[in-house]
Amino acid sequence: MQELKGNNIRLAVKKYFYNHLLEAKPEAQQFEIYSAVIDKTKVLPLIKDSQNKHRLYNTIAKDVLDLIDFSEVNEPVILYIDRCKGSKEQRIFDKYITDHLGVKLQFNISLDIQHKISHDLSGLQAVDLFCYGIIRKYSDNDTSWYDCFSKKIVKEILWEPKF
Repeated sequence: MQELKGNNIRLAVKKYFYNHLLEAKPEAQQFEIYSAVIDKTKVLPLIKDSQNKHRLYNTIAKDVLDLIDFSEVNEPVILYIDRCKGSKEQRIFDKYITDHLGVKLQFNISLDIQHKISHDLSGLQAVDLFCYGIIRKYSDNDTSWYDCFSKKIVKEILWEPKF
């Protein structure tokens, strides 16, 4: 089965995917999109080595998670991350996010962070499709795909590095 990637799927297929998602089981329809848009011209100069790249990734992930209100969550939280780090960097990420989210979740709510290959997890492929629509909006002023799913966006911020 071919992996769905935003940059090589026609708009009609993306729309079909989204409409099929909206017709799926109710729990599949219950999703929200939180987005941090990054100006790479401001961020790339900060990345001098792979350690800075991983620290920046971790910081941006934390900032996106800060957009989400976890106060009403009453079931275990599973956070799926596209596997792009080695095992050492995954452990650093997991500790960083767990320490951060630990104060936002009720004491009896567990957090499970799973690093998965997007090819194996359709939810990560869906995220890629939505990210592609957001990227096109800002990079090319093309909102044809973005307009289809924008009502699912709860928050979209322009992320700035904090100096």
